[in-house]
Parts: sequence; C-alpha cells; structure tokens
Amino acid sequence: MRNYLSMSVQELLDGFSRQTLTAEYVNNASEYLLSTFTGMPRWFTRWWEGMLVPDGGFPEFYLRACCGFEPIDMQQSLQIAADAQLSQCGKTVVALSTEQPGHVLHYPYGQQLTLLLQQTGVEVWNVDWQRDGVEATLAKLKASNLLVAAPTAGQWLANLVGCTTLVISGQVDPRSLMPDYATDMSESPIEAAELAEDILTLLAQSE
Repeated sequence: MRNYLSMSVQELLDGFSRQTLTAEYVNNASEYLLSTFTGMPRWFTRWWEGMLVPDGGFPEFYLRACCGFEPIDMQQSLQIAADAQLSQCGKTVVALSTEQPGHVLHYPYGQQLTLLLQQTGVEVWNVDWQRDGVEATLAKLKASNLLVAAPTAGQWLANLVGCTTLVISGQVDPRSLMPDYATDMSESPIEAAELAEDILTLLAQSE
C-alpha cells in the first residue's frame, strides 16, 4: 500500500527540463499523486467542512480516513527535558515560527511582532529546527508558554511537547490543523499590533 507519482522520475525530470509540466500538475496533488489506498480521494476534498473533524487535524485524517489506519494510536507526545536557560529566564516565553521568506505561508510581520512582545517584557525566540536541531528545538518549545506559528511544521513540534499553539491562519482553514488557538482567516496578513494584543490576552488568561 503506497502513494506514488503518476509519472516516472525520468518523465518528471524531462518535463522540468523541457518546461512542459503544467502549473495544474505541479501545484495540485490530485493531478500528480496516485495511490493504492482506496481512501485517498478524500484527501482532495474540503474534508474539514464535514461534521466530524479529527482532533489531530490533517495528520489524523490522512492516516485514518485516507490510508485506512483506523486502529492507529494517535497519541502525539514526547518526554523531553525543558531547555534550562529559557526555563530559568524568569519571563513569559513565546516561540515564533513565522520567518520563512518565499514560502507561501510566510508571515511577513515577524520582526515587528517580536519587538512589540519584547517591549512588554516577553522573552521571544524564533524556531529554526534546521539550525538548532530537532532535540534542542523541542526542549525550547517545552520551556515556552506559547508557540505562534504560520501553518507549517512548527505547530506539530509544539504538539509533541505540550506547548500551546496559536496558528496565524491566513488563507488556511484552521479546522484542517486543529491548533489550540487560531486567528481568523484572511486574505491579508493580520497586523503585528493586533496579533500582539491577541497573544498578550491569551498569555494573561493562561496565568
């Protein structure tokens, strides 16, 4: 049982070199992805608009509904020691996973948001697991009060260590991710000042 490309690797490389691949083929998984899993057609629907949205968001939906692993244990937790330096800093700690320039889900006001939070006495650090390594990143998330993230991998790392998440939805429906909190969907990025106010409100409520 597996997913696979609808053309061979050689055909794919030839298409790139000759520039014959259509935008629809490159951008839409329903065009290039084939599968022996009978439930995979569900992946290409707006499944999160249905009545039963899994608590684990799209990873749980994918494994259970698309791949048919219904008995799978979806417990997503990892025991790891919290980063000592952040734990002992004496401040509320917020992790940001917003800086991915060029990525379609990049949040452009990360630097402004950092400054606004720091001005209120919050300790802010930026998630970069490729730089710091996964284990160190998880330890820092364990020591954090909140992760604020664009809808990318940062949320799933935070979930592993029980760090509360606030996802900046943008044009992604947060029901497909099921974070602890999410901003409203919007075609334009939420302003840093508004987001900072929302973050501070969440932090105050959690005290």
